[in-house]
Amino acid sequence: MQYDVYDPLTTESMRASRVASLLPGALEAVRNAAQADRIENADVGPAMISWIDPVVAPYALCKEKPHALVEIAVPDIPTLFGSAIRLGKQEAGRISLGQTAVRTVFGASESTPVRALSYLLPGLHLVEAMRRSGKFSKLPQIQYIAMGETASRMNGLSRDDVRRNVDLLIDLGEAYVDCYYPELKEQVIFVRDDGFLDHPEVVRGREALRENDIMRQHPSFPAVSQALSQLGVDNTYDYAVLHPLVHDAVYEESPFTAINGSVSLIHNPDLLVNIGGQREKVFYKARMMFRDILAKQGYELIPSVQLFSCHRVPPYIPMEEDGDRLRDITLDDVLADPRAFFTFDMALNKNPLENNLMARDYKLLYGDSPTRGFPYFLGDALSDIRNNGQEDTN
Repeated sequence: MQYDVYDPLTTESMRASRVASLLPGALEAVRNAAQADRIENADVGPAMISWIDPVVAPYALCKEKPHALVEIAVPDIPTLFGSAIRLGKQEAGRISLGQTAVRTVFGASESTPVRALSYLLPGLHLVEAMRRSGKFSKLPQIQYIAMGETASRMNGLSRDDVRRNVDLLIDLGEAYVDCYYPELKEQVIFVRDDGFLDHPEVVRGREALRENDIMRQHPSFPAVSQALSQLGVDNTYDYAVLHPLVHDAVYEESPFTAINGSVSLIHNPDLLVNIGGQREKVFYKARMMFRDILAKQGYELIPSVQLFSCHRVPPYIPMEEDGDRLRDITLDDVLADPRAFFTFDMALNKNPLENNLMARDYKLLYGDSPTRGFPYFLGDALSDIRNNGQEDTN
């Protein structure tokens, strides 16, 4: 297939485009890429437009939602179009896209900020837009993967503290979906990385990439390594190695552990839409370099598209107090004192400019819950978690 309309865009190692800019010319790209008879039979055109619309303009379908999803990696644009053509089929007047998944990966810390919940929203907004369009016979699976064990082992963190925070975040995440997105409940799955680093296929992939000197000789690697170091990553090479193994590799058996047993994890989807914050752009560069190495060594890779949210800093890593900047309020803080979030919220509103990175994330959560305020949801959900914990100890 030829993607003449977009070939010039794929020459850059990393460039992101505002998703809304993809809409003009989408139909022209279909006509260039697809066989004429499929267009004439309306097999490609409707599937193409229906699949692209929620990605490029989800807020046209969900106007009351804040903008959580903002950019697409330019080199992945042909994959997006090609997958719509490859997977899009008409079934009883609606579109089927096969086994598609939308994946967001959470890092971990010993103390998780409340605003980590805002990282749920890009994936929810995308699939909710698809649901509201009414054009799809099957929606993508929304996958949230918490890399707690990996973070503990690689960063020397307390395994117990990280696990407790991961479990609390997952409990709150499930409650958030139940409260604000009940129609998507069966599409959402929360996943832990228990045993990921020891999974035989992951071990083989890490060894293959670690032993490959081509990556270190790549002209872009020094800049990527420096950028990772600035993000606080110590072992930049090993850390970068993990990204294609989480986001791209095909596995015979899943290296992840699903939490909610009623939903089965699609671990080798036909198309994987990865979502990350703005800093994920650094890891995206490394992923693309490693993908090339894995492909040349015969590894099977999942077709993937990278979207970027508006998160400027990872919302699952707490920010420390610095001058007029507040210390991030954590899940442990509000679990211990339900009133703590209201105190924090008032302080945040008094000085939003000095705390703009945190304020952006809370703006998403507040804008996402206009009918039932986020602080009240948080209080009720944590109360339920506390009560369940007390019942478990009795």
